[in-house]
Amino acid sequence: MWAICRAAFESVRDKLRKSWWLPAGRPFTQEAWNQAKNQLLRTVSTQDFAQARWQETRADIDPERHSATLVLVLDSGPQIFLGALDIEGTEHYDAQMVQRLARLRAGQTYKQSDLLEAQQRLISSGYYDSVLIALAETGSPEAWPVKVQLREAARQKFVLGVGVKSDSGMHLSAEHVHHRVPGLNWRASTKLELDQKLQSLGAELLAPPNANLWRWNLSAKATHEVLSTYETHSQRWRAGQAKLGDTIDRNIYAQYDSASSTLVGDDLKESASANFAWTWRGFDSLPFPSRGWGFGVELGAGMTLGSTQVPYARWLGKTLVMMPLSSTWGRIALRGQAGGIGTQDASAIPNTQLFIAG
Repeated sequence: MWAICRAAFESVRDKLRKSWWLPAGRPFTQEAWNQAKNQLLRTVSTQDFAQARWQETRADIDPERHSATLVLVLDSGPQIFLGALDIEGTEHYDAQMVQRLARLRAGQTYKQSDLLEAQQRLISSGYYDSVLIALAETGSPEAWPVKVQLREAARQKFVLGVGVKSDSGMHLSAEHVHHRVPGLNWRASTKLELDQKLQSLGAELLAPPNANLWRWNLSAKATHEVLSTYETHSQRWRAGQAKLGDTIDRNIYAQYDSASSTLVGDDLKESASANFAWTWRGFDSLPFPSRGWGFGVELGAGMTLGSTQVPYARWLGKTLVMMPLSSTWGRIALRGQAGGIGTQDASAIPNTQLFIAG
């Protein structure tokens, strides 16, 4: 026998029946009975009904018939809706930044997964070292305040790295991040990498998200790389906007590339291009998925610069599939990518824009 206190929630009740872990015909054990009750209560209390409680649970065992009759009465309590954010711990970054990154609006129905995703977005932003988001459970169920407790990250961060690679020996890296450049309030990061085959220096400026969660970014990178039988010196300058979402990322940018390679006599080749990148993720959980798949595509159109001007189009597709093996063996990840260039003369394009086979 099943009941949820309000007849208006019959559809919820039907879904719970279908997801019940102890259906008719399954062997009854005390452990399975406890797990099934906990799972069902967790399902209800983490979406819409944060105050859900068991009103009665009973298992009537008939030894002669080898059967068990299960009685469960669940008091769902009222449906819960989110209220305003109650933010604590802001010093250098204002509350508006928290609201934009959290994406929790007053009046939306309560889902614990929404709070966890908001918490992850705030941590992933780099502005905060720790974040805790929970319902305050006070006031009217139609507007329960959401308590956000923060500890902001240090204004500046230095990271030094030392490692060894099998093909290039000792690897050194140094990175500096300033989360709020004075007078600009953008994040600035600079990274240096050194080993026998790769030396690179890159810098990036990233703006805080606007009301629509788009962020301006500017970046530059200079690289010297040894590839099998030749060397490449290259530069890349980029400016554009990016929007990172829970399932979809978008990036629109203009890019300048220059490269010279000993493979083609050290001739300098340059190009300018407009690009669009789009990524979709369909995983069971983030940031640590166990199953699902993702897909990304990059599209660009450009023109070589200098004495020879040749138009070209560039595309790149990537996919990632994850499948669980077992609770013991973890998961397997399959990656694949394909790309191409459309042009009348590929020799005029910087080799950093080309696809190298082999």
